Amino acid sequence: MDLKLLLCAWTFLYLGGFSASESPGTDFALVLMQNVLPIGGKPRLQLLLTSFFPNTIADIRMPRRSYSTVVSLPTGIPTPFDLPEEAELFGSARSNMTIRVLSNKPVSVVAINMLYSTGVTVVSPISDLGNEYYIMTPDSTPEGDLSQMAIVNGPKPSFVSILLTSMVHLDNATYLPGEQLNLTLAPWESVQLQSNESMTGSHLVSEEAVAVFTGLVCAGDPELCNHIYIQIPPTTAWGSNFILPPLRAPSLSHLAILSATDTIVKFLHGNDTTEMAVSPGMMERFEVDPTSPLLIHSPEKILVYLNFGKINSSIGSGVLYRLPPLEKACVAYAIISLEGYTNEVLLVVNVNAREGLELDHKPILGLEWESINETDLVYANLHLSDKGYHLVSDAGHDFGLATTGSGKLGFYVLPGICLNKGKIKWYIKVAALAKPCNVTRG
Repeated sequence: MDLKLLLCAWTFLYLGGFSASESPGTDFALVLMQNVLPIGGKPRLQLLLTSFFPNTIADIRMPRRSYSTVVSLPTGIPTPFDLPEEAELFGSARSNMTIRVLSNKPVSVVAINMLYSTGVTVVSPISDLGNEYYIMTPDSTPEGDLSQMAIVNGPKPSFVSILLTSMVHLDNATYLPGEQLNLTLAPWESVQLQSNESMTGSHLVSEEAVAVFTGLVCAGDPELCNHIYIQIPPTTAWGSNFILPPLRAPSLSHLAILSATDTIVKFLHGNDTTEMAVSPGMMERFEVDPTSPLLIHSPEKILVYLNFGKINSSIGSGVLYRLPPLEKACVAYAIISLEGYTNEVLLVVNVNAREGLELDHKPILGLEWESINETDLVYANLHLSDKGYHLVSDAGHDFGLATTGSGKLGFYVLPGICLNKGKIKWYIKVAALAKPCNVTRG
């Protein structure tokens, strides 16, 4: 595909570089992975639930433990629920600490693990899970930190097979890189695997759909590490077209790219095009210029992560954020901004759609928009002065966004929660929000 055709393809897709595949649901399964090595301190484990309809009831339970609580959720207000400390996973081991969230109407779920730093992820509903995954973990870690993955099974027994790229220990056995780890998980059983090396490229297939979380457990001085905790998508949720606008983020270093098949990935910076061959399960790096937008295209579906380096001189490890594909753009998003952070929203829209954007039903005004190469796309940063839940919407156009936050506990990037499904986006327009949000120039 030549440069003009490539530009035409992105202009046709035009819609939101930082869109979100996360969506509300009524059934979720998750675990809270290990934050730091057990050197003291009590983590705060929390779920943040947001309802989109009145009279919503949620049941938070551990199916393999005697824990269950039923709660009523207010509409449009994120409601925190603390979980018992023992819900956190430790070491490479099987676990009965799977958490299930059931609701009678669609909700969103954000999982948070707070200690010396905060790990946070938007949880995908069980309906969005899959049977094939390629693992992505930090490709370089401070000495002593551990890469980790967690596999969460659903209501049926499931055989899981993992072709490993790093050494792990499980059930009194050692598995070397290149070896197959096979195990059967009981209903709602989970397993956490840890390694001194990156697990990126490990290939997981399962008999039944499972949830997969990855990240980093901190070791040594806990104040010099940023706990990483993310849910990764199955191969069926990957995409072919991506846009990366400049981010106001610390030490954005490179992209990490995985493919399930042989493909050629094209990168477009301005008028310059670069091509890269990507083989199945082989992670490829692409250095990022943080000052200019980047367009990415692959004829085959790929998985793209932003790998942030050091946050600052006090934080020794970075952040992973999945770059959502253009194909997943939405017309409305629920976003979460966390307490204790300076929060912003990065918006990517068509140049003709800027005037239709609203934050909590109020027009977004006064932003400094920048163009993206030779497309019809523009981007801007929107500062959020209030913490909690907000609605960003455009009645007539798809667009994309991501929420970023920086503070003493580190740095985070969160996708929006897509509200395209059913009548959710229409109900939100009349839902009362907890408090208004002041819009300031980004």
